[in-house]
Amino acid sequence: MVPKIAAKWEMIDKIFIRKNFPVMTWKELLAAVNAIRPVSERVSMGALRHQARRMGLYKQIYIHWSSEDIDFLLNNYQKIGNVEMAAILNKKHNSYRVINGEKTYRSFTKKHIEKKMKLLKLHRTKEQILKIKKRNLTTTNFRVITSDDNLWTRGLRKKYDEQSIRIRKGKRFIKINGIFTPYTRWFYHNFVQPVPDGYIVCHLDCDVLNDDIDNLICVKRTGMNLFSRYTNALCLLKKREEKILNSLPQMNYDKQRDAIRRMHSDLNRIRGLSRKVSQKLENHGIPQAQPVA
Repeated sequence: MVPKIAAKWEMIDKIFIRKNFPVMTWKELLAAVNAIRPVSERVSMGALRHQARRMGLYKQIYIHWSSEDIDFLLNNYQKIGNVEMAAILNKKHNSYRVINGEKTYRSFTKKHIEKKMKLLKLHRTKEQILKIKKRNLTTTNFRVITSDDNLWTRGLRKKYDEQSIRIRKGKRFIKINGIFTPYTRWFYHNFVQPVPDGYIVCHLDCDVLNDDIDNLICVKRTGMNLFSRYTNALCLLKKREEKILNSLPQMNYDKQRDAIRRMHSDLNRIRGLSRKVSQKLENHGIPQAQPVA
């Protein structure tokens, strides 16, 4: 193993680091330092971090939990919420660190409480969570979200308009009568033909975001030929991929940049779907199935 050569730091480098350390990120500082050094003497991120520590420069100050704060968490996590517990710990000032002869106290947020509970493997039961919520209903500083008092009634979030469309977990939904329902079934039922009971609306190419009428089919929930469906889906996905690949060279990147990016995004999604469909065919015991022309 070839030993690493220690980086040499001139006075101009140290002055530059000390001056710009508070206002630059690590990546920005590294790029700026290497810009003023010869190519043969450029340093790595590790060397820069070590030099900053030798100069007493730190981006963050780590203050560990005190034993008193840990005991308070163990004794109260079952009956006090994380937001209220963080506020109490901030007032106690038990966790601190002496820096330059002065005490620097740790500040707590609900995320710190959640992380510490996870490290200590502390879990609340459903009954304990319900009791905490009921307790918070009687306080004003640590309110819980209810149907009458929530982020939307407080004006912190904007309500979606009727018939607005959004994507959740890779599927498209539409807001009808105040409730988000699957877009594909709603579209087929209202604009193609009614969907009978026991039937579902499927996508021929298994792409749930491709809601073209030609790509939708209404079939019974049971009795589908999965092999035929997956092989046909592979063929359709292959044709869509070839269509995008043939269209990309003809487009002007400077004038159609956004359209090209959307096409690349669709191309990646189609290729991912092809891999998933192929995996499903393999799971059905057909490892070398090829798309039907």
